[in-house]
Amino acid sequence: MLLQLAIATDLRESVDQFRDVDYARYLSLLLPAFTKILRESPPVFDPAEQDQQKLRHMLLEIIQRLPHNESLRSWADGIMSLMLWLLRVENEDNGVVCIKIIIDHNRTFKEEVESHVKTFLELVKEMYGNLRAVVKQAFGIEGELPSTPSTSEDNAKVRRPSLKSFKVLTECPIAVVLVFQTWRQIVFPYIKDYFPLVMEVRRAPPLRCLGDRILADGDHDSRAPSSA
Repeated sequence: MLLQLAIATDLRESVDQFRDVDYARYLSLLLPAFTKILRESPPVFDPAEQDQQKLRHMLLEIIQRLPHNESLRSWADGIMSLMLWLLRVENEDNGVVCIKIIIDHNRTFKEEVESHVKTFLELVKEMYGNLRAVVKQAFGIEGELPSTPSTSEDNAKVRRPSLKSFKVLTECPIAVVLVFQTWRQIVFPYIKDYFPLVMEVRRAPPLRCLGDRILADGDHDSRAPSSA
């Protein structure tokens, strides 16, 4: 494990240099190895298992930082499949990185990720559906959501699953707005499902501040110029 961590650390620090070497060959060596580790080793929810969590998080950070060019395009479909699978099993800290990777790939490799759009929207809908139960479990019926995302104190506790995480859900509006703008015909049937869920978040007192934050983040991204 320590050797894997050391190698992953070196790779993360040098990832920007990949574009200057035989990038396609590096991808053919690294991505299958990363995929094998992320799929075959268990996700980490126990805060005592620091080394395994660091390794998984670091591998995801490397994938997030990979230069986006034609060499990576051929891997985009597989990366999206991996990220969507990980969102179902990972803890929230790693889930946030998965969402960011999904956003980046939706911006850069539109044709390659189109087949995953519906799966992603179903995942986000499931997160919204879980939200009320998560709030009740974490804060009680009268509980109020924190004004900021999880703190270091939260991280000292058992990590939440991605699909039941405020931290992951607050990353989703940017991705959802991007998907809605890019594939209007595909996502149109989902609008009728999303609208009631977001309105429920806004109406329920324990959820209102999170609902406002979710909508505000989505609205801000819809106005921002695309980086593509």
